[in-house]
Amino acid sequence: MQHRDTSFAARLLGVACLSAALGVRANPSPTPAAVSEGLSAKAEAVAVMDLLQSYHFSDTTFQDISSAELLDGFLDDLDAEHSVLTAEDVRFWHARFDRNLKAVYLLNGNLAPIDEIYARYVRRARSRIVWLQEKLTTPVDFSQPGTFERDRSTALRPAEGNEADALWYVWMRDRLAEALVAGADEARAREHVRTLLMRWSEELDRPRPWAVREAFLNAITGAFDPHSGYFCTATAEEFEAELSSETLSVGFRLVRTGNKIVVGRIAPGSAVDLAGELIPGDEIVSIRGSDGQPVDCATASPAALYARLSGPEGTAVEAEVRRDGEAVRKLTLRCSPQQMIENRASGSLVTLPDGTHVGVVSLPVFYGSGQQVKGAPTAEDDVRELLGVFKERGVSAVVMDLRDNAGGLIEQAARLAGLFLHGGTTLLARGSSGAVDVLCDDDPRADFAGPLVVLTSPASASASEALAGSLQRLGRAVVVGGETTFGKGSVQHYIDLAALQAQSPWKQSERWGKMRLTRRLYYLPDGSSPQRTGIRSDVIVQSPVSPGFRSESALPHALPSLRLDSALPEIVRPDGVALVNSALLSALVGGATRRAKELPELALWREIRSLTERRLAAASVRSLRVEERRKDHETELDQRRELRKRYLSQASADAYQEEAVELRSISEAQERHQRALRSRKCADGRPWVNGVHRGIVVFERAGKVVEVDLRRIDYTRAADDMDTLVTAWKGATGVIASRTDISRCLAELSLLVEEGWDFGDLLRPFSGCRSTVPAEATFRAGVEAVCLCLARNEEERLRCSAGFDIPAREAVRVAAEWAARDRTVNGPDAGPRSTTAP
Repeated sequence: MQHRDTSFAARLLGVACLSAALGVRANPSPTPAAVSEGLSAKAEAVAVMDLLQSYHFSDTTFQDISSAELLDGFLDDLDAEHSVLTAEDVRFWHARFDRNLKAVYLLNGNLAPIDEIYARYVRRARSRIVWLQEKLTTPVDFSQPGTFERDRSTALRPAEGNEADALWYVWMRDRLAEALVAGADEARAREHVRTLLMRWSEELDRPRPWAVREAFLNAITGAFDPHSGYFCTATAEEFEAELSSETLSVGFRLVRTGNKIVVGRIAPGSAVDLAGELIPGDEIVSIRGSDGQPVDCATASPAALYARLSGPEGTAVEAEVRRDGEAVRKLTLRCSPQQMIENRASGSLVTLPDGTHVGVVSLPVFYGSGQQVKGAPTAEDDVRELLGVFKERGVSAVVMDLRDNAGGLIEQAARLAGLFLHGGTTLLARGSSGAVDVLCDDDPRADFAGPLVVLTSPASASASEALAGSLQRLGRAVVVGGETTFGKGSVQHYIDLAALQAQSPWKQSERWGKMRLTRRLYYLPDGSSPQRTGIRSDVIVQSPVSPGFRSESALPHALPSLRLDSALPEIVRPDGVALVNSALLSALVGGATRRAKELPELALWREIRSLTERRLAAASVRSLRVEERRKDHETELDQRRELRKRYLSQASADAYQEEAVELRSISEAQERHQRALRSRKCADGRPWVNGVHRGIVVFERAGKVVEVDLRRIDYTRAADDMDTLVTAWKGATGVIASRTDISRCLAELSLLVEEGWDFGDLLRPFSGCRSTVPAEATFRAGVEAVCLCLARNEEERLRCSAGFDIPAREAVRVAAEWAARDRTVNGPDAGPRSTTAP
């Protein structure tokens, strides 16, 4: 594979030289500012295409990609369910653009076709909303046969007229049936669908040129491989935060609720959290960032606003805030380092019945310190800290839980592997030039030298596969999980396009975004690559997989799987650490096979997985007959309740002793947050704890204040605890509510969550129970009691699931068995292996 020999710096600077050509082709706009922004957007598009052709890992050029393919990629992103745009629309655009999209438009940075296509999409959508609103006023026969396909991403687009109408009528019937099965009456079901249509209309009303441009540039990058991409400024900053342990911001997230932007999650221990000036659900009316320009939140996206809430430490951000119809308040917020707690590693110490201690590290993403906060901890730093605690507590083995970890920074995977080795090669990487980079562990110390298990799932990808595969190939770890992992063996580089913009005539225009470009493939120490094939597990414990799940090999334009046969460094047999040999691996696989046949919990897990997969499959193609659907729903609920009863019985009888192990910085932030919650008061002077605040239920359990968001509860599952909810209502009001009454309340809560309700009036979902409790104060007490009960049940369910995590328990058992069998370090025949199972 030959590298195209072009100076990177020269090509970046060369973008500025396109201004004259772009200027000739540009249609003049009413204002100089609009002209500048249009030319700037064109130049950015040219830069993206130039970088793709020059530096992508593959030899692909734009000559290899048809205009039709690029057009289809954009249409699939814009209209993912193939339902708004018609077959005639698509044929027209192919006839119009297949011959000239690249030569006339794209190579000149002209994105006019996407504006034309998006304008028609909006017209089609608005027309369809009006049509559906009219149909909602007509009778619907719910006994008529028919089915609804939830995923139409591969279906043919409908023909204009009767075929398109029939498709959308089926959609309307499905949404009505869903509400009816949930417990709503027909009038409420129709209101629910009208609200969904209103939300769609509001979304169409919001200007989103940046999002449309982003979608089209992603269609271009997607024609090279599935993982190259483009991010506009707002989404780039949000994405960067996902790969960092800390970020500079004001300390809260934003979410759109209906036509409002409201405060979402507040960072525990942040200045905003400790001051108590904001709570989740507060409406953000406007934001004025460091540039002094106000942003109207009614039309902006959460991603665009997020960019305004970030900046250098000390940056002042002015916000106008409103709570529950009160007068608008002005707040001055300041950017400061905020811990991305949801990204950070966490640990637990598991004690088996025989007294064996096993440490479990859960890592959601491979994060670095990021560019915003110097010296912020990396995944390597955090895992090292947890391993230090485990060693102090005398663990016999460690499990690295990488389930659903989609990757992150590949360098962190190489460094994490080094925590379990005394030096040596951990990974290799090759770019398009053919040069091979060897990633080594230069630290002669191993932070943990004992038995090691890596727990994976089909969703474990990229850096997760690099870590699991490296340790497996070196004979340092046993991999437990599904048959294989995702299969992503490519490495992306991130290019800040604003660096190009700063050297161009458009440095004063809207800031350019960032590009994610596939530059390399990584390889395991033996030269193999997980690209397309994934990492095969030594011990298989399957996880539920949805029908729509696609691994790397099923993605369009996935790169081929290549092996690195030349320039391989000698694989040095790891020394001074516990290693896997063939006899040990055979024994561990044999033990797992016996447990799979004998342990009731593993039999139960197979039933849970089977039911989950059947439910997901059934949800993908649903009957439109309400009675048939209701019967299927009740059957599924009965099966789930029975499995849950057995699950809870197993958990109470066989749960292992488990102790959470938190990082020091996370623990300190959580302690500050707990103190703030305990000291906070409501407007009427009542304690904040044991109350409901805009859908956030706050209560105390076992000496700890717990917060549960009512928006995140599965209300179908919540109905399993109906008796406790009925009891809670009676205890607070003195009035007996029927199971049917409470069931309708849960149905209303479920519909309101889907509608994007802001939980400002929590009494509304319970209006059906108001007639039996005329006193307002008593009625409010009943509503609060049921919400507290819902939250406690949800917290208990999540705690039980975490404490009786069956795949994790099997990984712990494998680790403990290894520790018991191999008390000595380095048994005979131990060391690197090129196969994954005997």
